[in-house]
Amino acid sequence: MADKVKKIIKDNQGTVLLLALLLMASIVVAGIGMGHIIINQLRQAILVDNSVTAYYAADAAIESSLYKIRGLGMDLPSLPTAGTLDNGAEWTLDWSYSRPDINTSILENRTYQVDIFDPDDLSWNPGIEALKFSWDGPGQLEIAYISWTPAPSIAWPQQDYEVVTPPISFIPPAIIYNAVSGTKAYRIRLRAVNGDITNLNITGWSDDAATPGNQVELPSHITLEAIGKIGRARQALGASIPRFAQLSGIWDFVLFSEQPITKE
Repeated sequence: MADKVKKIIKDNQGTVLLLALLLMASIVVAGIGMGHIIINQLRQAILVDNSVTAYYAADAAIESSLYKIRGLGMDLPSLPTAGTLDNGAEWTLDWSYSRPDINTSILENRTYQVDIFDPDDLSWNPGIEALKFSWDGPGQLEIAYISWTPAPSIAWPQQDYEVVTPPISFIPPAIIYNAVSGTKAYRIRLRAVNGDITNLNITGWSDDAATPGNQVELPSHITLEAIGKIGRARQALGASIPRFAQLSGIWDFVLFSEQPITKE
């Protein structure tokens, strides 16, 4: 009997060894798979954390630049174009004095200001012969502007030369306003009347017909673009603001004044 048992064990030694190897291989494969999953999750967590850090680095660059521009009156060429935060995140900044178009919305009886001149170089000629407007909503667009001839020193007239056009209804695909001249600089005030104006798009052109290929950039806004990065994560953030802070919107509701209204 003992000899038979020994013979059975001897005959099945190879099978038991094979089963043991298969079991160990399964455990190793499962362990490697779980290890890869855990490592990938850790990498994803690090990437998400770095992405948030990179975003706040870009946000810090934008906020710091806005404060320097508005709060300290710093010129764009004087702004830092790169920096490093205490947590090791890096950022880079790019800026522009102009943009290809302006997109905004105007509530009924509110205004929006567009400046077509360079406040740092009053002799600069914008060269804009036409403005193209398109918008959504029932509102009509009232356009008012003052103009002057670009020169190193501006001799302002003693009386106002504001030109106000009657409200314009939108006719698709766009309204071409060619009352402006490429030899003049402008400050334009847009007002929404008889309803809200949404998704207002404004572009400038170097010819009266706004021929494709003749679009020029508008100098009305400062554009800031910042990129924050840490490790392999990168986040981009942008901001656009008027060249100058506009007069308080409370003056939109002034209908009549016996004396000139000035901002001090």
